[in-house]
Amino acid sequence: MNIAYSIDKALRIVTLSYSGNPNFDEWSNMMIAVFRDPNFEPGFSLLMDRRLVTTSPTTDYIEKIAAFTKARPNELGKCRTAVVVSEMASFGMARMFQALSGDSERTQVFKDFEKAKRWLCFPGTIK
Repeated sequence: MNIAYSIDKALRIVTLSYSGNPNFDEWSNMMIAVFRDPNFEPGFSLLMDRRLVTTSPTTDYIEKIAAFTKARPNELGKCRTAVVVSEMASFGMARMFQALSGDSERTQVFKDFEKAKRWLCFPGTIK
């Protein structure tokens, strides 16, 4: 499996940990599992940790996950999303996701995991 999740109920954060580039079906099935998890509640922030991935996702993949998230406002609620990447091509693709998500204030891209987590926990902080 190229992706797994964990839920920190106290911080209200779902961390998606990538170990490779999942295809869209793998990613969407994992998100459906998150929605069904009894520890998840709409409005929990998403922390997409792609630091271990050395190749960028495809444009098709980014378009599909953006469409998936936009089509599920009831499941996601008013969540914030932080994408953490380790290389520039993935940074650019994450910025594409930010643009396609339609709310750049609620989606940010980071190269530092701790900064991303602080931004999710303290919404007024700057990257």
